[in-house]
Amino acid sequence: MSAFNITEMGGKKKGGKKKKGGKKDAKAENPLAHLPVEEQYNGLLVEYQSLQQILIKESEVADRERAAENEVRSRVEILTKDLEEEKERTWDITCDMTRQYKSMQTEKDDMITDYKLKIQENQEKIQQRDNQLQEILKEKDGILREKDDEIRELKKKIDEMSQRFASMLKETLEQMKDKIEMVNKNWEEEMEAPMLKKLEELAS
Repeated sequence: MSAFNITEMGGKKKGGKKKKGGKKDAKAENPLAHLPVEEQYNGLLVEYQSLQQILIKESEVADRERAAENEVRSRVEILTKDLEEEKERTWDITCDMTRQYKSMQTEKDDMITDYKLKIQENQEKIQQRDNQLQEILKEKDGILREKDDEIRELKKKIDEMSQRFASMLKETLEQMKDKIEMVNKNWEEEMEAPMLKKLEELAS
């Protein structure tokens, strides 16, 4: 740090506050003003030498920065060239991939169209099968209804025949019973007279 800066820092009041409303102090404008001329000269010389050192360092930094900048520019030129070449390669690859993509897209569209047609055909066949199945089910239901009607009719006829058969059987049994009673009666009448006659003969 230069003597100017040191003196300036040392010349500030604690807290760094300025007096309100007054003119600037000459010592505040020139921190070395209160020193003898020789000391002012020595202070300025020290500050000058310090500034020279700073200038030398800044020049070295600037030289290094310029060298780094030149290196960066060289690398940028190389990278730019590589980038252009890479762009060309990328463009060629992109064009080739675009052609492949368009070819695959066309092939895919054709396949989708074929599959849609096949799906439509299958749906039509399924619809036809469903219609045929519905017709078969309707026909089967009609046949089942007819069979049910026939079964009910047959049951009705069987019931009627059973009733008639039972009536006929009852009538036949009654007739057979009457005949049996008549036969028994006739047999008793026919057998009673001979038996009485034999008994009388045995008794005399």
